[in-house]
Amino acid sequence: MSDQPGNNSEIPDNTCTDNAVQVLQIYDQGSGDYTKERKQWLEKDPDKYIAAVLAHGKKESSR
Repeated sequence: MSDQPGNNSEIPDNTCTDNAVQVLQIYDQGSGDYTKERKQWLEKDPDKYIAAVLAHGKKESSR
């Protein structure tokens, strides 16, 4: 392999296709209606929900 940036001559042509297939195989759409469920979450206590989201964001950014 060459040390030059951008030289991917040793990477098989089908690598991107194989990766895309793997992603599609493990992808799960889930179930339910996010919009309806979100309204239910926010109706309960929007301040508590927003505080939890912000706390989670801070926790993730400190990693």
